[in-house]
Amino acid sequence: MVGYWEPHTSSIDFCEENYRYTLYVAELLNSISALVIVVVPTLALAITPRPFSRWPRFILCYLSLIVVGVGSVMFHATLRRSMQNFDEVPMILANIVYLYCIAQPKEAHVKPLLALLTGLTIAILLVYFVFKWFAVFFSIFAFQTIFLISLSYRLCFHREAGNNTTVLRRLWTLDVSVYFAAVCFWFTDNIACEQLGVGHLHILWHLFGAFGSSMFPVILIALTADAEGFMLGLSKYGVMPCLLIDAEASNPFEVPLRMSSIHNMKASEKEPCIADSDVEKEVESFLSIMLSACCAIMLQMILAARFLAVRILNRTFRGCFFRPPQDDDSSSADSSCPSVSFSGCAFRWPYTAGICQYLFEEFDLTHARIFCTSTSSFPVVCALMGVNPLNWCMVDYPKCLEHWRSRPLSCFLDSTSFLRRLWHDFLPANAHQLAEGRLVVSVTEFQNSCYGIPLGKNLQVSSFKSNADLVDCLMATISLPGIFFRGLTRRNSKVSVDGLYSERRRRPGGKTVVIGSGSWGPCDIKPSKHLPWQSVALPQHMERTKHMMNLGYEDARANHALFVSRGWRIKAAGPAEPPNVKSLPTE
Repeated sequence: MVGYWEPHTSSIDFCEENYRYTLYVAELLNSISALVIVVVPTLALAITPRPFSRWPRFILCYLSLIVVGVGSVMFHATLRRSMQNFDEVPMILANIVYLYCIAQPKEAHVKPLLALLTGLTIAILLVYFVFKWFAVFFSIFAFQTIFLISLSYRLCFHREAGNNTTVLRRLWTLDVSVYFAAVCFWFTDNIACEQLGVGHLHILWHLFGAFGSSMFPVILIALTADAEGFMLGLSKYGVMPCLLIDAEASNPFEVPLRMSSIHNMKASEKEPCIADSDVEKEVESFLSIMLSACCAIMLQMILAARFLAVRILNRTFRGCFFRPPQDDDSSSADSSCPSVSFSGCAFRWPYTAGICQYLFEEFDLTHARIFCTSTSSFPVVCALMGVNPLNWCMVDYPKCLEHWRSRPLSCFLDSTSFLRRLWHDFLPANAHQLAEGRLVVSVTEFQNSCYGIPLGKNLQVSSFKSNADLVDCLMATISLPGIFFRGLTRRNSKVSVDGLYSERRRRPGGKTVVIGSGSWGPCDIKPSKHLPWQSVALPQHMERTKHMMNLGYEDARANHALFVSRGWRIKAAGPAEPPNVKSLPTE
């Protein structure tokens, strides 16, 4: 049978047998292994110490590698010329960015160097697109790589001995050794393919190449930090070497907490710590806009694909392959019962906490009914337990930050043990009774269909047998298998995960106040100001947590009349525990 992407138009085909495993992916194993080129630079950027993790030039270094990884996946999956360009052009551009970083331009030399590199890039791309031979790309990339390795060798080894010399030489030796091994795997895979048969050395090229390529920006950061007068240290972050600004820090996530002393030292010496040129500011502003736009587009594509898949499955195999979501029972509730629905919010839960804080202060929650899913359930549970949500943010959330900083992968691929223990310590003995009928948690429960295939069904859980059952439900609604929690969460002996996989989107305008955490989707209340794009996928420090919570509090205050019109009853005696949202401590 003919493969889906045939005829192939790329100028090179690799050793893996085409369409061996599926008709829709030309080189399945090479495509999967290329995902490492996306993951490793992302991790390397995440553990880059401040202030260099915020420099646009170094962010561009890692972003260019991530684009290379995406292009490599598409290239191996299709073997089309357009996807080959998507793989090879970012590799050339990444080396141009490396060249800019290794030059360490002063403010007066930024614009001339950018103009020179722009002209060089245009000339290289013209040659690349006019001569579409693989040998042309290989020659350009090989020359760039050899030049960068030679120049970095000169900067790391041909220098006066200093406090950072050992760190620089170790980084260079490790990086070049790994990358040289990767190149050997690549050559062997292409030259000895007939002798080796259907080999998979190209997979090792992806693994070692991703590691080596992601290590080179670390060398560039180390050289820049050394020129700025920083003391460098080296630690391990799993298998990834981690650069430390403070040599005494034993954990890479402790570095930002120690930066104040370094900043003070720089200020006293009147030396700028971060480049403040107009060009850097413009690049940083443009980069922030592009990152926000990309995150929004990717999220919209994921949500659109999920809704489309659910609709197709419902129409084609209704009641068999995908069961429709269970009714949320809102119609059976007391018509006078006020209700609110919080959408999934990932690490934007402080915005939800700010709204819960206002509801806790101003309204009677005794007969309130709150629908929630994902991390929005955290502040909701606090409010329904009669506990000021601000107290949870001040007491328990710092414990979460401390736990995540102690882990190599932060909050990702963690077990549920820590959060379970935290909730059991926090919840009162009758928590499941207090939440009965008032808390409605959305989860996706996997059950066997009539064909024996486990598929999801949405459950709106509002009845809890015990505190353990309540905690199981809270773990399930925030579970993204393979991302947030490394295993499968279970409730009542059945695999249950985040409710967003199967939940119907509630429409605004009804009796329930619908609250969103982003600009997408129709809602009664959504953030009135832009929230940082990092808050979608990464845990936020206390200062940004305070900012998002204040924003949610003010948005709820601005919509006070909306809550009253939907049946929310104002507290007669005022808040039981009047807080000050601005008193939230910072790191």
